[in-house]
Amino acid sequence: MIHTENKNVAMVLVIIVAVIFTLLLVSDVDVRMATTTADDSILTHAEYNKNPHIFRDDFAAKSMSDPSLLSAMNFVPALAYEYLDVPPKMFYLPIVLLQNVLLALGIFLLSRHISKDIRYNLLAVGLYLLVLPQFKNIADYGGLLWMPYAGHLAQGLILIAISTFLSGRKNASICLLIISGFIHPMQTIQAIGLVAFLSIIPVVVRMWKDKVRNLKDVYVNVTSETDTIMYIVGLSLVVLLVVAYFSIGSSFSVEISGKDLTEKIAKNGHISPSFERISYSLAFMGAMALMLVYSIREGYYDRKQLTLLAGTTFLLVVYTGLHFLSIKFLVVDGMRFLGTRFSQIWLLMVLPYFAYMLFRRCREGVFIEIFAIVYVCLVQMKYGQPVPVALLALLAASFYVTPSLFSWAKFMNKYVIFVIVLSVNSVAFYYFAKIFISAQKSFPSLSLQGTTITLYVMFLASHSILRSIPHKFVSPLLKAISFLSALSFVYFALYLRIHTGTKYPDVGAVMIVLLIAVVSAFLISGTWKSTRLKLMQSYLMIVIPIAFTWQAFSNSYKDGIDHVTNKYYDYCQLQKWTQLHTKQSDVFVLLDGPSYYGWRGYTGRALLTKYVSSPYCYPKDGLDFRYRLYLFFKEQHKLGHATSSSIDFSVLKRLGFLALKDEFNVKYVVAKSSRKLDLEVAFVSNNYKLYRIPSERLSADTAASGPTQLKAGQVVP
Repeated sequence: MIHTENKNVAMVLVIIVAVIFTLLLVSDVDVRMATTTADDSILTHAEYNKNPHIFRDDFAAKSMSDPSLLSAMNFVPALAYEYLDVPPKMFYLPIVLLQNVLLALGIFLLSRHISKDIRYNLLAVGLYLLVLPQFKNIADYGGLLWMPYAGHLAQGLILIAISTFLSGRKNASICLLIISGFIHPMQTIQAIGLVAFLSIIPVVVRMWKDKVRNLKDVYVNVTSETDTIMYIVGLSLVVLLVVAYFSIGSSFSVEISGKDLTEKIAKNGHISPSFERISYSLAFMGAMALMLVYSIREGYYDRKQLTLLAGTTFLLVVYTGLHFLSIKFLVVDGMRFLGTRFSQIWLLMVLPYFAYMLFRRCREGVFIEIFAIVYVCLVQMKYGQPVPVALLALLAASFYVTPSLFSWAKFMNKYVIFVIVLSVNSVAFYYFAKIFISAQKSFPSLSLQGTTITLYVMFLASHSILRSIPHKFVSPLLKAISFLSALSFVYFALYLRIHTGTKYPDVGAVMIVLLIAVVSAFLISGTWKSTRLKLMQSYLMIVIPIAFTWQAFSNSYKDGIDHVTNKYYDYCQLQKWTQLHTKQSDVFVLLDGPSYYGWRGYTGRALLTKYVSSPYCYPKDGLDFRYRLYLFFKEQHKLGHATSSSIDFSVLKRLGFLALKDEFNVKYVVAKSSRKLDLEVAFVSNNYKLYRIPSERLSADTAASGPTQLKAGQVVP
């Protein structure tokens, strides 16, 4: 056992690991700042706060920034920029580093309430960085650890606040929740509900055991819990403070009202996500729940740990139910409370339990199960990938159902079981390889992952059945099956990789498979002494966290490189040119760009968009402006200057863009390099062109000549 005196050293290690993970994920700060999702950026909000006149007709920016500036994460950089002239870019990377460090530390500290073994605590952190469970939520949020994001920053503080509460430091937890509340009120209020619920549970349980039933006795017992009452009062004051602050701040925006508002909110993609969008998240959460049930059956957790798990799960059900009731009855505040987002907190809270299950299986020497879990974790890494999530779900199902097979297996003759299990494991690879070869031309990914999933479930189920049989005969057989299973997996993984060149299984996963195969080989080569077995178990407990962390680094590096090169890099270069060669008052139209990526924050320039609202605010003057756009496009279509009357800038012809400039002061149009417009080209790169709308109408001869052709990087003066 590695004891608690190494806690501080381990925390420093966690911070270093989280920093490396973040730097690899961000990769290029400039490109990341230029592509911040939906312009929900500290840069955009700071520019809007300092120069609101620039965004006078940019209602999408106004509806996003007005509520976002109430968050401390956004208003601190905005105030520094307005009064001290500190560029908001200076805050970008520090905030990203802080939010990821806080999340990793939160997982580490929460895991300490399950076990003080540093090896397990580091395993939980490595597993978190690898899987990133909060992305698999039923509110359809995810993938934003590379940018400053109030939700993630608050989540780290919330995890640490819950940990301090569990440690008995209630005042510290309240302070952390206050800070979190001014960053992201919705998630903080949900977390306060959890902490308050956990405070009340012990009192209710004690009164139930003491058979306190009448109201007078209940009152006497409740009032005697002075510490709990004071803590609940403190939490209530935090809620009131946060609600009052954000209510006053949001009262300055005039929204639409009535049916128009409720219907628009109810249709929002986060409030009412499609089943297709969250089906993988539901599968992931179901798999985690099955794994938890299995580990609870194994008796891994004490009463306090189970209370925390039960309380978190109960509130997930309550918050989710309230959310769907709010949608049904169109309750605005209820929908915006977004109770389904508590699923992010639930996933972060249950991950240490899942990590502890893996840790205990290592300690118990159940190597084939260790292998299966490790392999699944190594491929279950990306947000929204259906096959790895299905793999995890089926693996969890096999864990869940095998205890039910134990009683059935015990009544069978041991030799019959031997023949069945050995036969199935012997022929499985041959037939599944044939199935794969015949199907992979039409369904390469499905056939590969389908056969892999089936092999996992089959091997794990047969292994678990053998382990459940109380016969001395089974012990050497179990070792043999473990060895054959591991070797089959190794051969299967390597064969598919060579045969198809597929990225699944990844190199890291194959290395873990080889490691388990070696362990299994040692297990059957002679009699193991207890000391040697413990050494191998300890070895696994060290190697697996390292493997998880290394694979997490690999994933973040690949993700970072993929999102700062090619079109993303060109998009950033375009914005740099725009910042240097255009006026701040110039207005732009984006015909093409990386989907949902920003513009305003990095360039400091406004956009004209057909979107005049955000999920947080539906301003009345924004809808009036959209009606103005509607009349404009209708008129241009009538004059023949647009191919359609719909509000779509891509339908405008040359004269339509000239009219757009006269009406809305639009000076430039951003388009992909393959799109040809009858306008002047101001800048061109491999992926994008920046067109300038001329100040004067050109002659017919000039207009017929078409757009100017430039080489990549060449600029028109």
